[in-house]
Amino acid sequence: PLDLDPFTAYASMEGAYTETSKKFDPYATALFSWHDSNNMIGVLVSGIYQERHIRRDGFEILGYAPMSQTATGSTDPNLVPTLINSALFQQDRIRKGGNFDIQFKPTDQLEFNLNGFLSIFNAENTNQSYLVDPQRAIANGGTLTNGVLDKGAYVAGTVMSKAGGTQDFGVFYDSFHRLAKTTSHNIDLDTKYNPTDTLTLHLDFGYTDATGKTDPQYFPEFGAPAAFS
Repeated sequence: PLDLDPFTAYASMEGAYTETSKKFDPYATALFSWHDSNNMIGVLVSGIYQERHIRRDGFEILGYAPMSQTATGSTDPNLVPTLINSALFQQDRIRKGGNFDIQFKPTDQLEFNLNGFLSIFNAENTNQSYLVDPQRAIANGGTLTNGVLDKGAYVAGTVMSKAGGTQDFGVFYDSFHRLAKTTSHNIDLDTKYNPTDTLTLHLDFGYTDATGKTDPQYFPEFGAPAAFS
């Protein structure tokens, strides 16, 4: 702060709109600095606040297995998907933090500088999956009809769970809800002493700590019989 003007203030605010999440995300920073007229002591503080809403949509096939290992009594070597997933990931990120600096220079030869920093990052998120399970549906008495083969794998067709899609399971819905948070902070004292023009003594003490955790996940799962193509 002793290197800045006697009174310095700064603030900014920005925002971004994300089409996937359909939300507006703010970002703000501020800084204030002061020092006395003798340029002996100065104080600086600053802060930050940021939000970010993330959404990712995905489609994935989680493996294949030979039909001969899926349907009882089948000798068909062609592959059938094990699980087909339509996934939705949503995350609300909130980052907030600040730092300070106190600079004390009683003489031209001696200077103390105490500074600290704190950052808190929350990342609550939800991961949802709607899965169809051809492997289980067929293995437990279901059927695959009108199958379309491409290079040794079924890429289209109609799957029914047991009894024409009215029994056992063919589809599942999963949802993971996670409360995630990280915190980091540090404090540092820097001392410089110049007894002569050619000698500088430098002493620095500091402490840094960081923690992170995800609270126990909430996980419901539902299943139902189904017929799907």
